[in-house]
Amino acid sequence: MGLDGVELILAFEDEFQIEISDAQAEKMVTVGDSVDIIYDILRPKKSAVNCFSQKSFYLIRRNLMEIFNVPRSEVKLNSNLEAIIPLDSRAVKWEKFIKLITSSKFFYHHLTKRSANCKFSIFSVTLIIFLLLLFLLPDNIRYLCLPGSWLMLYLACLFSKQSHKIHFPTKFKKVRDLIYLVPEFEDCIYTKDEVYRKVIPIAVDQLGIKAERVKLDAKWVDDLNVG
Repeated sequence: MGLDGVELILAFEDEFQIEISDAQAEKMVTVGDSVDIIYDILRPKKSAVNCFSQKSFYLIRRNLMEIFNVPRSEVKLNSNLEAIIPLDSRAVKWEKFIKLITSSKFFYHHLTKRSANCKFSIFSVTLIIFLLLLFLLPDNIRYLCLPGSWLMLYLACLFSKQSHKIHFPTKFKKVRDLIYLVPEFEDCIYTKDEVYRKVIPIAVDQLGIKAERVKLDAKWVDDLNVG
């Protein structure tokens, strides 16, 4: 498959929240092959818990890729959030990301609570130093130190603000830690017929063809002109 085929595979992955390997994609000669492979991937290997975790991971990965432009290859279960999420986009985009994977505003402030405490501590210590310089030093020395004190206070505020933006709490250090923020999916198991019914509109949308052409024995390249 060419570019159309790649986009089709990505559409399948997004719809079913799965990962299709290159080897599996090469075996998708017909629509029926695709249905069988997708169905096999979706079947829980051990339990519904594994199915839930797998679908949650794919949801998290997709949003990390779309919102933070993280390369797909870098999003693994054990990937460190500090390492893969760019510093300059955390403060602006983190809240949006959390809302998308949790459908809630609750977790945003909870995730940044430790950084807020750090911000308060830095500011408090700097303020105490500033007050000591202001009231305890002799007049001739105090006035000499005031400009530097104001600068120190400003830098502390700036640093604490940055600290608040870029740190993650200890309990959310890796991608796998975010899985438990994702609401449970109502159903992890599809029948083959349900997979087929979902494949049809994807093919129609991606290829611009009529639904009746998407038959199980139709070949993607020869019959549906997938380039």
